[in-house]
Amino acid sequence: MKHIAVLLNGPIASDSRVIREIKTMSRIANIDLFYTNGNETDNCIFENNVRLFNCIKEENLRSKFIRHTCFYNEFMFFVPKVLEQGIAYDYIWANDLPDLKPALKIKKVIGSKVIYDSHEIYIGTLNQFFPSKAKFYKSLLHKTALFLMTALGHMAEKKMVKQIDEFVTTSVSFKNYFQQKYNLSDIKIVMNCPRTQTDTDFFDFRKECDLPADSFIILFQGRLNAGRALMEMIEAQQYVKPNIHLFVLGDGPLKKDMINFCNKLSLQNVHFIDEVPSSELLHYTRGANAGINLQASINISKHLASANKLFEYTHSGIPTIGSDVPENKLIIEKYDLGLLVKNEPQEIASAINKMSVMDLSRYKANCQKATQEYNWEKQENMILQIIK
Repeated sequence: MKHIAVLLNGPIASDSRVIREIKTMSRIANIDLFYTNGNETDNCIFENNVRLFNCIKEENLRSKFIRHTCFYNEFMFFVPKVLEQGIAYDYIWANDLPDLKPALKIKKVIGSKVIYDSHEIYIGTLNQFFPSKAKFYKSLLHKTALFLMTALGHMAEKKMVKQIDEFVTTSVSFKNYFQQKYNLSDIKIVMNCPRTQTDTDFFDFRKECDLPADSFIILFQGRLNAGRALMEMIEAQQYVKPNIHLFVLGDGPLKKDMINFCNKLSLQNVHFIDEVPSSELLHYTRGANAGINLQASINISKHLASANKLFEYTHSGIPTIGSDVPENKLIIEKYDLGLLVKNEPQEIASAINKMSVMDLSRYKANCQKATQEYNWEKQENMILQIIK
């Protein structure tokens, strides 16, 4: 069997894409995952042919300086960790730009092929590293650092992509961007779709939360961070019908601010649920009447992204209320999977109210059609072709 080293600059437990990729590859290869911020339960995620190496990332002044300048050097500690295994890996699978330089360094030493899996336009996300509001002198410092990181990052990525063996990304929009930006061709697309579902069991929000039987359940699931119009989503709940309840499933840096905003608006129709393991997620999704997928175009990566939750809602048979951005528009309009909106509270509320009185059976049928195209069984074929 072939040997593949997977590099991941973060935890594995909540990364549904990387989990799916590893499970696919481990059917025909031995996989060693090198990652950070692991926990004791990670070993329960995978079965055969997968070894986990939780790498300790030191936090000091030097690492902070690298993170805010030549950030693509931040995870070079993966190199000795991989090499000390003494394995001539056939492939190094680099998840996102911070993992690409260590992957190429390993390639130079042992001759592995490198697959660059760009989940996002990473350089386009750098503005999210800095607070949106700051005092003048801090704001000036942040702008200077952002300019430096962006310039250095573009130069580094342009140079490094010439040395890779395969380029994988997550959407048509990202593929077009990278091909034009770096004059590339033959970029592969692997969308982050769930496997086709056979389970019909669901979380009963009404029973568990003691809500009336006629309650209409809107669900947001995912990380609670910037770029998702979360405050606009909360504000919209002032204008929805009394029987409509929004459930926010997930955790993240903005959760406390969202709860405080709900309290400020005296909202009783917004409920928060802690993040659940990816293996249990669709159990909750199936219990909603509709899902919400807002994307704020705070940078080009957010604007062009294909959100996981759109596919998760579709596989659960529920319609989506989504922002009018390229990938949402492409998929929602192709199969008539829901309603597109601007990220304005009144318009979001109007769409929710409209959907709450619609016959949703046609959306359910359309979701079933869409899942025949957007499923992991089809997406994983590209991965298997690459490593075979």
